[in-house]
Amino acid sequence: GKSLPLMSANLSVLQSRIRGTLLGGIIGDCFGTSGRIDFLAKLSAGKWLFRLSCNGYMMLEATKKALDGGDSATLRQTFVDLISDPDMNHLKWGAGLSSVLSGEAPKSSTLRGNTVMIRSLPAALFPDSEYERIFQMLADAVPVHEVAKGKAKMLTDSARGALKSGIFDPTGIKDIA
Repeated sequence: GKSLPLMSANLSVLQSRIRGTLLGGIIGDCFGTSGRIDFLAKLSAGKWLFRLSCNGYMMLEATKKALDGGDSATLRQTFVDLISDPDMNHLKWGAGLSSVLSGEAPKSSTLRGNTVMIRSLPAALFPDSEYERIFQMLADAVPVHEVAKGKAKMLTDSARGALKSGIFDPTGIKDIA
């Protein structure tokens, strides 16, 4: 199929707006039951901001708290359950991330070809390598195959490249043999 156009991003604008769209999709964009909201509030030690759009800082705090306080098997199931939730079907790239966390390698088209994921990634970039650090924590916290770790690294590398250049190039996300 046709390759997606490169996306330019004004980094100063990105860094001044709400950051954490991608991580927000992983955990935070599943408002639907009071139980889930209560769960998120507990993860962030009561500091969770109840907004329709996720606050990047609170998302990071919640993620770090979860990663610091849980065993890998529990974390893995938590993330997979949230990402696989039918209420999150509007985030179509969730299936790809769920596969990574489950130790599988989704097809590159699943990750590269979805406009929601492509739009979300630049907005999710954090200064000072915060995004890469959190993504690496996610990758390290769950038992995954080497292939899936490679997939996570490609996403991280794409984010790092976009942060440096202001351009997100989705062609770097490829299938690993």
